[in-house]
Amino acid sequence: MGCQGVLMNIWEHQNEYKKNLRILTKDGKVFIGKMLSILDADDLEENEAQVHIETESGILALRESEIESIKSIMTDLEISLLRDLRNRIENRLSAIYEQPLEVDGQKCFLQGKQHYFMITALPLESPGALVIEHADSFEEATISKYGRFEDGDLFWLDEYDNDEDKMFAAILREIEDA
Repeated sequence: MGCQGVLMNIWEHQNEYKKNLRILTKDGKVFIGKMLSILDADDLEENEAQVHIETESGILALRESEIESIKSIMTDLEISLLRDLRNRIENRLSAIYEQPLEVDGQKCFLQGKQHYFMITALPLESPGALVIEHADSFEEATISKYGRFEDGDLFWLDEYDNDEDKMFAAILREIEDA
């Protein structure tokens, strides 16, 4: 995907999420800040667009040719809300499945005789996701402090329109199909 695709993605982030952005430049520098504007090449009378972000050290303008990647990052409040959602999902799962152990402070559930699973919050980029992690035996679940779990499907919040019941039903389907 060319730089133009990256810039279109930024507009999506600004209009829909109004989040902070993490921008990686092609020379390996990382900048975190709020998007201020995107100026089209025609507006600048140049041959490439610019992205303007407000960082802690001031306003920064980056040309599209300098940008390697751009990601929307979650705020502390969003991370907290995602973890609250995980806790509510875990509480609902506790009514259905046995919780024989904890792995690194997280509830680990048992489905059937040997299928262990846990729900992990992934606050890596906005809007955030939950993932079910699976282990096929007690040994795999407890092999180290963190266990040896395999990731299942990602449950992105925006894919479920922030509908917890809809997401919970999808999570149950994955658990039962594992």
